[in-house]
Amino acid sequence: MEIPTEVRIAFEALKQDYADLIRLMLRQVLCFVRRVKFLSYNNVVGVLSSHPLVTLAFILLFLANL
Repeated sequence: MEIPTEVRIAFEALKQDYADLIRLMLRQVLCFVRRVKFLSYNNVVGVLSSHPLVTLAFILLFLANL
């Protein structure tokens, strides 16, 4: 069964929207990390791994690659 062209186009547009959203989130996280320069490397890694935007970005990245 072939996927209709309209569905394929809509899915590609959705993937592009997710990619743009991920870029925006990662940019915000990087700005956040730059503001907390006084933290050590381990603390920055801990903050990044616990930051909700990072978790959401990885989920969206996974969905965009399906």
